[in-house]
Amino acid sequence: MAKQKNEAQKAEEFLQAELNDFVKSVNKEQGFDMMAFNSGGASEVKMHVPTGALELDIRLGGGFPVGRIVELFGAKGSGKSTLGDSLIVEAQKAGGVGIKIDSEHTHDPARFAQMGGSSSQLILIQPRTLEEALRFMVASVKKVRTKIKRKMLVPIDRPVVIFWDTLHASRTEAEVFGGDEGEFNYEKVEGLQPKVRLLQRWFPYIAPFLPRNNVLFVIANQMIANISPYGGAQTTTGGNVMAHYPTLRCRMSGERDEYEESGGPVGTPSTIYVQKNKLYGEQFDVRFAIRYDTGIDPDTTNLWWLQSNHLLPKKGGWHKFGYADVVHSFQPKSYREQLADKVPRLSEVLAAMVSKADLWEKVDIDGEQQWMFPSIEAVVVEDLPEEEEISEVVVGE
Repeated sequence: MAKQKNEAQKAEEFLQAELNDFVKSVNKEQGFDMMAFNSGGASEVKMHVPTGALELDIRLGGGFPVGRIVELFGAKGSGKSTLGDSLIVEAQKAGGVGIKIDSEHTHDPARFAQMGGSSSQLILIQPRTLEEALRFMVASVKKVRTKIKRKMLVPIDRPVVIFWDTLHASRTEAEVFGGDEGEFNYEKVEGLQPKVRLLQRWFPYIAPFLPRNNVLFVIANQMIANISPYGGAQTTTGGNVMAHYPTLRCRMSGERDEYEESGGPVGTPSTIYVQKNKLYGEQFDVRFAIRYDTGIDPDTTNLWWLQSNHLLPKKGGWHKFGYADVVHSFQPKSYREQLADKVPRLSEVLAAMVSKADLWEKVDIDGEQQWMFPSIEAVVVEDLPEEEEISEVVVGE
């Protein structure tokens, strides 16, 4: 029996060695890692870019997956551009760079700076045509991953985020320059969908290009009327190309209501619906807050989620989390400053919870699946003020 097991093991090792040599020879011949054996391959997700929404990041394993394509689509004003810019900011915080394809020519450097972004780590592309956008995008990635004196300009372990704002606003060269005096001439592009044909040629190259360079490619898209009698009332630009290549397809929907701080409106809620999820297969929706000045508001977004899961019940102006009383970040400024040395801000508690994201688990509570953070003791605040001390605090104007 032992002899048979030994022979079977040798046969398996021989098979693995032969297949491994075959894959290496093919990759060497092609010039890149086209095939993989006994591993996740080049498309294996090795890092994520956080979105700022704790629930979304937990369900996606840490955020949007680097090396993949993510489509954000929805009506105007739903927060697509804000979320895309926020992802660039997060990549910059991690030591990476951002590449923004501004087809709408609406990039606002002042607001980008307010969001925490750095123009010195941003390559801004404002193309005239779709071809220019794709060529300059690939050239920019190759440049930041160029080795100079044996060192990359941007190390491979740091993410590069490309944000295309928006695909719908981009036009092909045939559309822009095909006719007299700049008029569109669809006859020269063999049909009424030149953009789709161009994307069909480029995406088979772009898809494997992204994981080899650790690039997250986020595409903002608009909802348009569907003229097909067999389809729904609305669809997105790009046809089936945008239906197949993105790992995540997220529909965003804004809300008319505003949320307030200190008596005045400061932002608006929005909801992101993950309709296609090739990573985990789960479809879900997450509600988040967008501030008018600084973009995605992680504190308010995560506060809403924690409250909905009964993890952070509110009592007056305070939130109870385990053994800690926490002042949330949109209390009046003087109120926070007077207790800053004794009570942490909500963002600090949330940061501790995010750092222990692997501890979150989904449990059944009264027949409903809810996310829970089991190790409440992991975030404990000492030297809390007494109830009498809290009640004596005077809120300044």
